Amino acid sequence: MRTFKLITVIGLLLCSVNFYAQNEINREDFDSAPELTTITPELKEKIHKKIERRLDVFRELLDKIGSKTPGVEDRISYVVKTIFIYKEATTVGVTNAKNRKFTRPIEEYLWRLYKLPYKSVQFYFPRIYFTEIKYERGYYWGTVVVEQIFEGTMATVENKKYKYRDTTYKKIQFRVSFDSENPDDCIVLFGDLSVVEKEEGKQFQYDVIR
Repeated sequence: MRTFKLITVIGLLLCSVNFYAQNEINREDFDSAPELTTITPELKEKIHKKIERRLDVFRELLDKIGSKTPGVEDRISYVVKTIFIYKEATTVGVTNAKNRKFTRPIEEYLWRLYKLPYKSVQFYFPRIYFTEIKYERGYYWGTVVVEQIFEGTMATVENKKYKYRDTTYKKIQFRVSFDSENPDDCIVLFGDLSVVEKEEGKQFQYDVIR
């Protein structure tokens, strides 16, 4: 009887270890996750639309944070906790006016955006490019490249408006999971954001969504 109980306990422990090992998330998963299920054109389109909506939510929050709309602390907390997988460990690639590249933690990036000397800011994502989508462990993984246009408006002493505008391309990792009971419901999370270069006159070798 004792032997049976001991075997049962060891079996449960092994199952628990296996469960957590399968659900551990690593950045390498975005690049190495094998495609284990057929992804139909209909499913791909569905995922694309979910990512688009999530990007629109993210863009609107960036606008409000950069424009110093009241409630900035709540918005930054919302972005960090609900839009990104790695929470404080997520990084964002940025460029300055001299075209130098930096990498900052997501929360630091958002606070710096808030502290910029602009009266209002506006982000635009006019074009979105997708890579192939992979499936592993109940998640759909992929990468999206977003053409990002940033506009910052600053009021001068003479009450004239000064605008700064730049265009960069951001590569964003994503992970999508669907509710097994309600396939229309899903959770979309983003990973690291990095700056990528686009050669003049050439397109990214991704699916163009818009």
